[in-house]
Amino acid sequence: MSKFIGLICAWGVENWIELAITQALSFCDEVIVSVGAHCEGVKKYEDKTLEICKSFGDKIKLVGVEYTGQHNTTKAYTMNAMLKSSEIFDVGNWVFLLDVDEFYHKTDIENLKTKIEDYNSVMVCSKIFIRGMKQYVKGEHYRMWKITNKDCDFRPTNRWTGETNPQYKSEHIMFHYTFLLDPNMKMDFWKEEYAGKAQNEKVDWMKNVYLKDVKFTLGPHDFGYGETLYELQGKHPDIIEKSKL
Repeated sequence: MSKFIGLICAWGVENWIELAITQALSFCDEVIVSVGAHCEGVKKYEDKTLEICKSFGDKIKLVGVEYTGQHNTTKAYTMNAMLKSSEIFDVGNWVFLLDVDEFYHKTDIENLKTKIEDYNSVMVCSKIFIRGMKQYVKGEHYRMWKITNKDCDFRPTNRWTGETNPQYKSEHIMFHYTFLLDPNMKMDFWKEEYAGKAQNEKVDWMKNVYLKDVKFTLGPHDFGYGETLYELQGKHPDIIEKSKL
């Protein structure tokens, strides 16, 4: 049976990282974590994230950041360093990118694993929570890639060089809490996310719409999410339900 390598890149997320690692350990065969800023503007948000990661001891593997000064290249180079450290980077196994603000019902992941044997990548559809833990919009993200040859790696940003077709598209199983993170760090990150392109429309929206609780709209910027606001029916993943979050 295929094995799963979980990759977690983290910075300034001390309230989330323990949950993210605990989740990853529950459905990945190997968990590799890298803690560090990917661009200058977010370095000031250092907190206890690394300290919490170290408390997991040899249950996880910690890899340093391959810092270039730009998020796009730093993330790609760092994830490639993480893959090089893996003990199960073998053809037929899977790479699973697990951001610290993305969670799943364990049964959904177990069910997903039974469906993707004949596929080379997975597009995970998500519920992106906008206002607290109840209201969300829908999105989708590349999150799983099969290792189709030993030279597979990432190019900026999150572009997998291995074979990606055929691709499996999941139901909306990811619970994505990105807007519940520190909004100031998010704005500083947006300013540098794409080299040479400050995403001013996103920053202005966060300042003048989202944080001021103006009538909801995603506006003209490039989030790429649907505009319909849904109300959650059912529960969040158990690890979130049982947490202080």
